[in-house]
Amino acid sequence: VLAAALVGALLGIGGAIFQGVFRNPLAEPYLLGSAGGAALGATVALLVPLGVSQSLLLPVLAFAGAWAATVLVIAVSRVAGAVDAAGILLAGVAVAAILGALRSFFMLALSDETVSLQVVLSWVLGGVQTPTWTTLGLLAGISAGCLGLATLLSRGLDVLGLGETMAI
Repeated sequence: VLAAALVGALLGIGGAIFQGVFRNPLAEPYLLGSAGGAALGATVALLVPLGVSQSLLLPVLAFAGAWAATVLVIAVSRVAGAVDAAGILLAGVAVAAILGALRSFFMLALSDETVSLQVVLSWVLGGVQTPTWTTLGLLAGISAGCLGLATLLSRGLDVLGLGETMAI
């Protein structure tokens, strides 16, 4: 229950930051492709035997996939000349669709049994596993650090929320 509450708090912080940056109450990680990138990274970690512990590889590849997808969205929007919030969101929707298609392809091409597909879908759809006390302490520390960082950045996010003209 504590792990679910901490993860929910992190998701809430992330959602508030997304909505503040894009001045859009509907903004969320799927719109920037970061959720799709994380799902693709997790799919690779779960289905491709890379010789590294899956418990270590899964969060690393999911995090790397989220960052790579976000960087790709920003690059696509810059190449298209759409660097405003609406342009970035549109690029994010396009990249998210491509990443979703890639994830589906990997699930079909790399799975050898229905159990592996269930594992991927379980991760993508979300679930709560029972963590150890050490893991729970690490999660609490990460949550506190993210809350502190969001608090430090809150003034800048408030300015972003005013819009470009008012911020200037």
